[in-house]
Amino acid sequence: MLSWVFSSIRMHMETLMRHPTAIVVAALVGAVALIGLPSSAPAQLAPPASTSAEPTSEETSTESSDEIAAAEPAPADPARGAELYRRACAQCHGRNARGASSYPRLSGKPAERLTEALLAYRAGQRRGPNSALMFGPARNLSDTDIADVVAFLSTLE
Repeated sequence: MLSWVFSSIRMHMETLMRHPTAIVVAALVGAVALIGLPSSAPAQLAPPASTSAEPTSEETSTESSDEIAAAEPAPADPARGAELYRRACAQCHGRNARGASSYPRLSGKPAERLTEALLAYRAGQRRGPNSALMFGPARNLSDTDIADVVAFLSTLE
C-alpha cells in the first residue's frame, strides 16, 4: 500500500515539473483538501421555477412553430469549445485530449458521459480520485460552455 502511495506521488510530481503552472494549482488543491470540501454542492443546472400563481406571457401566448424554433438554444460551437478546452483543459488532459499521466483521456468518450461528468464537477460532486482538480475549472462553466467543449471533444478520435 505504501509503495503505491509513493509511486502515485512521484508520478504526480513528475507531471507537475513538466507543467510549472500546475504546481500552483496542485498547491491550491492540496490546501483545499486539507481544509475539506462539502461532499456535494447544490447543482445550478436550471433557473429556479417561477413562484407566481399567474401564468406568464410565455405560458399564455400562442407562438407559431417558427417563433418556438427561434427560441431554442443555438447548436453547440466546436470552435469555441476548442478555445475553451485549450485554455482550461489541455494542460492536464493533453492538447489532443488523449490524457497524460493520471489525467484521463477525453477524446473518443461518449458526449453524454462527458456532459454528465462536467455537470457533476460543476456541482462539486466527487467522481474519482482527481475530482478536486476538476472543481475549479468546471465551477464557472455555463451550460453553453459545457456543450461547446463536449462538441469539440466529440470531433476528436
